[in-house]
Parts: sequence; C-alpha cells; structure tokens
Amino acid sequence: ACMALYSVLFEIGLLNQEDLNSFEKSESILLGHPIINKDKGIELSTGSLGMGISIGMGMALALTLVLTGFACAFVGMGIPKKNSEMATALIIAFLISFNSHSLNFFIFGFNVELGPLWVSLLIGLLLSVFVDGFDEEAA
Repeated sequence: ACMALYSVLFEIGLLNQEDLNSFEKSESILLGHPIINKDKGIELSTGSLGMGISIGMGMALALTLVLTGFACAFVGMGIPKKNSEMATALIIAFLISFNSHSLNFFIFGFNVELGPLWVSLLIGLLLSVFVDGFDEEAA
C-alpha cells in the first residue's frame, strides 16, 4: 500500500524519480511503513501491525459526521416553506459539520462551556430569527 501512496505523490509532483529509486534503501525517506514528512506529502506515520486502522477509523468517523449534518439539513429542508428558511437550514448543517469553536462564559459564578454543536445551533437560531423574523400568524 505504501508504494501506491508513493506513486500518487510522484504523479502530483511531491516526489521525484530519485526518491522512488531510493525506496527502502539506507537513509531513504521512503520506507516500507511511511514516516511523516509533510514536505514530501506524507502527512502521518503508519507503522506496522495495523496502526493505520485507527487513523482510517478517525477519518471515516469525521466523514460520517459531516455527511450526517448535511443529511439532516436535506430532511429538514422539506419542512420550510420559504427559500430563506431552506438556506438557513443549510447554513446550520454547514456550521454543525465544520465549526470547531466553543464558547466559554461565566453564569452565577460557574464556568459554562458551549461546545461546537451548541454554538452552531445558537448561531443558526439567531440567523433564523434575523432573516425570517417571528411568524406573526403563530403569535
């Protein structure tokens, strides 16, 4: 599998032919188990005995969370009647998927931290009220 990685890095120009020819030779940067070298495009080390499995699982989980956020927005877009409400649902899904900021503040002497999910939902709620306003028929 490492040769497939090295071949792709060669094709996109991060490795040269001399690097490939030195594969698994003394003092080579290209070993049988890739060692991190961000200058050459190797972003993580994957030693033997399945170390890459944990990295792959983390990547798969991250992708699953991103797709789940957009799936929820897609389902939620069937509920709104106006285009601005649909756009707000998409923005909330984007924030839930990609926001990594938390809020820390004090209430009654307690330190309260709102995680990225709650911050995204709060921004979405404020955006919804700002863009769409309150529904006067329901009031």
